[in-house]
Amino acid sequence: MTRLQLLQNAYAQYDTIYTGLILFSVWVAGTGHLLDWITARRSRITVSIFWSLVILLYVAGLLFLAAII
Repeated sequence: MTRLQLLQNAYAQYDTIYTGLILFSVWVAGTGHLLDWITARRSRITVSIFWSLVILLYVAGLLFLAAII
């Protein structure tokens, strides 16, 4: 494979990767609001752990995206 073919293959996958990150963001927003509503002022540590994990996973997805460029 030439470098051009490798770049074309990588760029062909971007729409799938970006769609996955957007869907992940939507899922996180919905789940986060539901978690906030369920644990209203009872379990703040659970909410903090959830949002910390979500941010770490989202950053990992962005780093993965940057690594395949």
